[in-house]
Amino acid sequence: MLAVLAWSQAIGLVLVATIVVAGGFELQADRVWWGIGAGVLGSLGVGLFYAGLAAGAMSLVAPLSACGAIVPVAVALAGGERLAALTVVGMALALAGAVLVSRTTTGHLRLTPKVIAMAVGAGLAFGAVITMFQQGGQGDVDASMTVVLAARAASLVATAVAVLVTRTSLALPDARVVPLLVGVGVGDTGANVLLTLASGGGEDALVAVLASLYPVVTVVLAGVVLRERLSAWQAAGVAAALAGVALVSAA
Repeated sequence: MLAVLAWSQAIGLVLVATIVVAGGFELQADRVWWGIGAGVLGSLGVGLFYAGLAAGAMSLVAPLSACGAIVPVAVALAGGERLAALTVVGMALALAGAVLVSRTTTGHLRLTPKVIAMAVGAGLAFGAVITMFQQGGQGDVDASMTVVLAARAASLVATAVAVLVTRTSLALPDARVVPLLVGVGVGDTGANVLLTLASGGGEDALVAVLASLYPVVTVVLAGVVLRERLSAWQAAGVAAALAGVALVSAA
C-alpha cells in the first residue's frame, strides 16, 4: 500500500510541477503552508483509505469516507454561506445512507470496526484537505497552483518518511502496474487542481459536496471488476448516500 502511495505521489508531483512551469504560474509564498497542511493530512487520509479498501469492501468503504464532506461544509457555513432546505435534506439522507452501508448481513460484504474507523478517518482527513485547498486557493489561479504543488511535495515527503520508518520496499512487482500507478497519480493530482480551481467561485460548500461523488466510481468498479455483492440494506445505503449528495448539489 505504501509503495503504491509513494509512486503515485511522485508521479503527481512531476505532473503538477510540469503544469506550473509550462503555464508560467507565479508561486505565492503565503499560500505554501496551506498546501503543506493539505499534503500531510492528504497522505494520512489516502493511506487510511487504501488500507480500508484493501482490508474491507470497496463498495462500503468509499461511501463511508465520503461523509468527510461535512468538514468543509461546516467551515463554509461558519464563513457565512447559507444552506437551502434541500441541502439539509440531502445531508441527512447521506448520513442515513452511511449508517445503512455499515450494516452487516451474513453472506454479504462486512465491515469490521477497524475498517469503519479507517473509512471515517480517511473521510475526515479528506474533508480537512478540501478545506485547506479552498482556503489556500482563494484569490487567483497562481494561488491555487501554489497550494496544489506544495501539497503534493509535502505528501511525497510524508510518504517517504513512512516508507523509511516501516522499511517498505518500493520495488514494483510487475511492469504492468506502471500504467495503473500513472493513472492514480494523474487522477489524484488532477482532481486536486480542479477542486482548487472550482472553489474560486465562492461556492465552497457546494464544491465540497460535489467532490465527494468519487464513491460512485469506486462502487461501480468494485461491482464490475471485483464482483462485490451488496445486501439489500447496503445497496439501499449506497443509493441513499449518493442521492443525498445529489440533492445537496442540486440545491
